[in-house]
Amino acid sequence: MNQVTMNDFFCGGGGFGLAAKQAGIEVVSAYDWDKYAVKMYNHNVNKHAQQIDIKKMTWRDVKKADIWSFGFPCTDLNKARMDERKKLEGDGSKMFYEVMRLLDEVIQNVPENIPDALLVENVYKLHEVMDILKDEFYKRGYYIKRALYNSKWWGVPQSRERWYVTGVRNTEKFFPIVQEQKKYTVKMKHFLEKDVAEKYFYTAEKYSYTPIASERKENEL
Repeated sequence: MNQVTMNDFFCGGGGFGLAAKQAGIEVVSAYDWDKYAVKMYNHNVNKHAQQIDIKKMTWRDVKKADIWSFGFPCTDLNKARMDERKKLEGDGSKMFYEVMRLLDEVIQNVPENIPDALLVENVYKLHEVMDILKDEFYKRGYYIKRALYNSKWWGVPQSRERWYVTGVRNTEKFFPIVQEQKKYTVKMKHFLEKDVAEKYFYTAEKYSYTPIASERKENEL
């Protein structure tokens, strides 16, 4: 069986890369514009990450790989955003279209390098633009399948819902979606130490708080 390979866009510190590595997939290239993320990725996964702005990339920069993974920026989709969420029109989340542009360039210039599958991860509110993803994938020959997972059912003491969207080229036949087990979840109490030195506990007698470079006013700090 041939080695399955992957390009990792918006690679960060290596979330997708580590998962791929544990699954026996070889990451042949990874890209991020943050130099510290690239440094961390090269430590966590392998030495193939490079610092680059995806807006400046062309098809010549992209290696041949079976899978393209991209957890594109969630800044304009995240419900935690305080101002207007511009979704895929926002400065961050519109980077999704940069991956589509690169895919178009590969299709046009080196069709032998077209990836067999696309893998996207993003926040819960991605469902608001899921039809756009479906259309953009379909125009390029990919059928999608999606699943919403919560990290609390996967051994992490945190409730964190994320969409995983898979696009497979030229077929509506998919491998089965992995189902969440919902019988057991770890909690913070499973990780906390039971015998902790007194010096690590806060008391008002040991520590006093005074505002720095500010004044204390009535009913306002």
